[in-house]
Amino acid sequence: MLTTTFTGNITFQELVTKDGQGNLLESPFLGIKVAVNDINDNSLTVEIRTKNGLLKAVQDGENLVGTRVTVAGSIDLASISSHWMNDEGDLIARKKPQFRVYANLIERHARKSIPATPVQTELVA
Repeated sequence: MLTTTFTGNITFQELVTKDGQGNLLESPFLGIKVAVNDINDNSLTVEIRTKNGLLKAVQDGENLVGTRVTVAGSIDLASISSHWMNDEGDLIARKKPQFRVYANLIERHARKSIPATPVQTELVA
C-alpha cells in the first residue's frame, strides 16, 4: 500500500445518500475530487470518500468547491486510471490521470472569504 500526502483544491463534491440501485444508505458519505499538481507540474485528480467534518459542512449547506485542503492517506492501487472506456468500447485517454485515496486526515486550509463589511452603494445627493 502506498501512502501519500498532498495539497490541492476541491473541484467537485457530491453528497452520496443512495447506493447504485437507488436504495438509501444507512450511513451517507461525501465524495469529493481534488485537483493536484505533482512536482513536474502534471495535473492529477484524486477521488476521496469521507465521513468527517467535510460531510457535516455539506449537510449544513456549505459549498466546498474551491476549498484548499491537505490530505494524508493511502492510495488505492486498483483505482489508478489514465484511460476510460466509452460506450463503443474504445479506450480514451484522460486529460488528467486519477486515483482514489483512503484519507486518514483531511485538513481544510481556509474557508472561502466573505467580505467583512458590505459594500455601500452611492448615496443619492
